[in-house]
Amino acid sequence: MKKRRTQICPEFPHIRVRFGRIDRRTVGEVVEKVALWINFRRGFQDKEGIRTTMTGTKAAKKVGEKKNFFLQYHRVILASRQLGYDFNQRKDENAGDMFRFVKDKTPKKMPLENESAVLH
Repeated sequence: MKKRRTQICPEFPHIRVRFGRIDRRTVGEVVEKVALWINFRRGFQDKEGIRTTMTGTKAAKKVGEKKNFFLQYHRVILASRQLGYDFNQRKDENAGDMFRFVKDKTPKKMPLENESAVLH
């Protein structure tokens, strides 16, 4: 079992703080990184004119994040674009704002009539 690293908060000694991400990603940073990752995946021409493509993992390492980061945010960016999210107006917002937007705008799945009945 993996232990979580904690530290005592200097202002409040009775509170323990977990190590984690202190700075939050903004929508603009995420969109730029995902666009760069997509360009590496699709391919680009270097200075000699040779076309180079990369796998998702290699492209992710080159940009500096994990592959799952790009897969998750790419899916959310596409969904939020379809639902009418304004990226230019909200580029300085927290990236979690996109997730909330998609979650709020996606219609809930209605249960079927037979699903509500309890079957024995």
